[in-house]
Amino acid sequence: MPLQPGTKLGSYEILSPIGDGTGIEVYKATDTEASRTVAIQVIPPQWADGSEFPARKELFDRATQAVASLNHPHIRALHDVGQHDGVDFLVLEYLEGQTLAERLKGKALNLGDALAVAIALADALDKAHGAGVVHRGLNPASVMLTKTGAKLLDFGWAELRPAPAASAVPKSASVTAAEAARKPDDSLTLQYTAPEQFEGKPAGARADIFAFGAILYEMVTGKKAFEGKSRGVVIAAIVTAEPDRLTLLQPKAPRVLEHVVERCLAKDPDDRWQTVHDLLVQLRWIAEGGAAGGLFLPASRTQRLVRAALLAGALLVAALAYPAVRYLRGPGELEAIQFRIPIAGLSDSDIALAPDGETIALVARPNSSEAAALFVRRMGSVAFVKLGGTEDAVQPFWSPDSRSVAFVVGTRLKSVSVAGGAPKDICEAQKFYGGAWNREGTILFGSARGLFRVSAEGGKPSAVTTPEAQETGHYWPSFLPDGRGYLYLAWSAQTGNRAVFVGSLDSKEKTRLMAADSNAVYAAPGYVLFHREASLFAQPFDSRKRSLTGEPVHVADEVASSASTGRGDFDVSQNGSLLYFQGVNATAGRGRALSTQFGWVDRSGTRGQIAGEGGNYGDMDLSPDGKLIAVTRQDSNASGADIWVIDWQRAGVATRLTLDPADDVDPVWSPDGTRVAFTTFRKGNADIYVKNANNVGAETPLLESASDEIVKDWSKDGRFIAYLSGQEGAPDIYVLPLSEGKKPGAEKPFPVVQGKFQKNEPQFSYDGKWLAYTSDETGTFQVTVISFPAGDQKLQVSRAGGGQPRWRKDGKELFYRAPDGDVMAVDIKTVPKLEASVPHTLFRSPSTVGSAVDPVRHQLAVMPDGQRFLLRFSAAGIGGGGGPNSAVPEAQPFASGFGGGGGGRAGINNGPGGGMITTGLTVIQHWPAALGKGKK
Repeated sequence: MPLQPGTKLGSYEILSPIGDGTGIEVYKATDTEASRTVAIQVIPPQWADGSEFPARKELFDRATQAVASLNHPHIRALHDVGQHDGVDFLVLEYLEGQTLAERLKGKALNLGDALAVAIALADALDKAHGAGVVHRGLNPASVMLTKTGAKLLDFGWAELRPAPAASAVPKSASVTAAEAARKPDDSLTLQYTAPEQFEGKPAGARADIFAFGAILYEMVTGKKAFEGKSRGVVIAAIVTAEPDRLTLLQPKAPRVLEHVVERCLAKDPDDRWQTVHDLLVQLRWIAEGGAAGGLFLPASRTQRLVRAALLAGALLVAALAYPAVRYLRGPGELEAIQFRIPIAGLSDSDIALAPDGETIALVARPNSSEAAALFVRRMGSVAFVKLGGTEDAVQPFWSPDSRSVAFVVGTRLKSVSVAGGAPKDICEAQKFYGGAWNREGTILFGSARGLFRVSAEGGKPSAVTTPEAQETGHYWPSFLPDGRGYLYLAWSAQTGNRAVFVGSLDSKEKTRLMAADSNAVYAAPGYVLFHREASLFAQPFDSRKRSLTGEPVHVADEVASSASTGRGDFDVSQNGSLLYFQGVNATAGRGRALSTQFGWVDRSGTRGQIAGEGGNYGDMDLSPDGKLIAVTRQDSNASGADIWVIDWQRAGVATRLTLDPADDVDPVWSPDGTRVAFTTFRKGNADIYVKNANNVGAETPLLESASDEIVKDWSKDGRFIAYLSGQEGAPDIYVLPLSEGKKPGAEKPFPVVQGKFQKNEPQFSYDGKWLAYTSDETGTFQVTVISFPAGDQKLQVSRAGGGQPRWRKDGKELFYRAPDGDVMAVDIKTVPKLEASVPHTLFRSPSTVGSAVDPVRHQLAVMPDGQRFLLRFSAAGIGGGGGPNSAVPEAQPFASGFGGGGGGRAGINNGPGGGMITTGLTVIQHWPAALGKGKK
């Protein structure tokens, strides 16, 4: 008889029944002793007493031991085994979410999500197999997708085998095919059962690998690897047939991933991956960029660099701007390389760069329904990876070997391995302000009571410094190269009393290094980096003498900081990589905000009327009549970006067009000015929706699929939508036909520009016969014009780099932005054939902000007659009248030319498209090579 709400099983009180898809009774319950919610799984009597057949009792007992022996963030925990009034039950970790089976239902995951789930499951299985546990029931219903990641469930049919070091296998470890056929979850597991199991052979670890391959195949393609109308047909397919090629069903999947799945699904167990650990290594290699070249071959150093560059702008996650071409031309002096990673949800002091410069750690909240947590991402990787058990983490900092990250939750200092596993508690750390970790395993952390030291293995912290009378705390320590000396910020309520000091673990002495309002960090080969107002500086420093040896040199602008704690949001590795957070909301209390405003400029470069109030704006589009601006905007209290419409002629009245918590970006006007198309991430991947510009009616899908589609332009006759979609790292330009009277998507989209190079910003000419776009096909972003739709004429019209192309109405002139931000013009002739004049500078850059010179951003609008241009400025530099140079100057990139790769939407799972400068990380590799090229 089912248990009723309120029934008590010892200290557990039943709340409500919950299903698990297997017919076994499962209930949501409260553990009254531990004050937590749990799941109660009632053990069927015939399992508990062995009345059905003894082998099942033995299996179940071993399964219980198996789950109890496993402690892993991606395995559902078993809390207790109990019995009360004749009821045998298991007490399990209570999980909220949906099973992978519920999530799939014939629909593929996007590649980034599929890879993340696969890595989590492989890591969990690796842990289980290492403990001698084989799942034997692996299928999508045994995987729960939760807020903290994938969780492996139901080891109810696991076999407890000897650990790898043992040589003997107990006879009771095998189960006959007849017994397997009687399993109650047979309908769930049949299509994931390895061929050898149908031959009555024991189901070993490689049977789990087969099931894993079938699951990965289904996640990527949305189709089961083996199907049939009857059990017999399914079994025959598993034993004799090969599934359709992965890349045939999902062309975006890299060939190396297809190879991984094929080895998992090999009929002969000896032909499969021999251990899950081998499989896990391959999946991580793919996630870190190993699939960029599409070959399953060891890569040379140069090949790895090329592949990392090719991954820039990857559709799977983040669109990066990475000017690697110049770097890869050959030997010569190292040149600074800058690229951006748009990301939302960061807080003060929540970014950290590994000492080896290979991995970024950050704390972020992917959406409003999830707690902030710690994520890591390797350079060139296609994904941020969440570290389990790090919810509510703040202030991460790295171990010296770049393998672990320390962080604070509440008042507890903890650390976690980036390879996975549960976090380790270190010590109590109240009023924590920054930490540093040396090679000897000593952690030094700041607080309102001074600096403290503690072993990374845990223990009681001991005081190192004590604030003086005028000081309110010692913050943000940073070790010097010897691991004994350190820098720290002595904080005070009085600005004039704040300073950076040098201290040592071997002495109580301290030396004042400089007056400062923010932290300082040592950087090889001999600099101290520090933040002043909104700029980052580097000053030569002798680490042996522990003294400054030269003048400060400017590094970057618009670097965020906390006015209340003195933390500049930057970090540096010891191999020449620099990471900083650029341009954030003033309301977040992080120093000077990168507030922006729109303004008009005429053909001579004279700035005219401003257009709307200042705000944190991203990509924009001007309505056909020039009266309204549709723009991406993210407010400080919003979980994601939204589309707003600004009536700039009416004192900048702004109306919020979208309200979904997910990111809505890349607005594009319909040719009649009544609707706005935009890219939305509300279903996880990028889709194209449309809404009436007057805000009446609901947002409706225009193009929706399992792939990513990024809207870019709407033809002036209303017949076509140009968008980005396709291959990883280099999305192609596609066109969606829109026929009157037909449902959107009724006609098949077709590609216009394809190739293994980055391409973006497609713009239809007014007559619809030509398409201008920018691409790095030649190694540098250039503007090209191609005939539409035939594509039989093609001409590069820019000479020294270009992006953001825009047409004049008569089609005789094309405008674009040069790498330095200047607005260029080129005369176009299309009869009898396509010709272009030599480009000329229309007017010099009016010092627009941030990424306005990014070639793939939607941040230039031109009136149809080509006489006025709408640009985005720093709000601080906008005012009535004034010349073009009166705006706040932007931070210029170190590397010449464009960064390439494109913006990305705000959020962890970045896709290409209109990301916002207001929520961006910038990485500069070989940054010392640029010193002296900026301002001082």
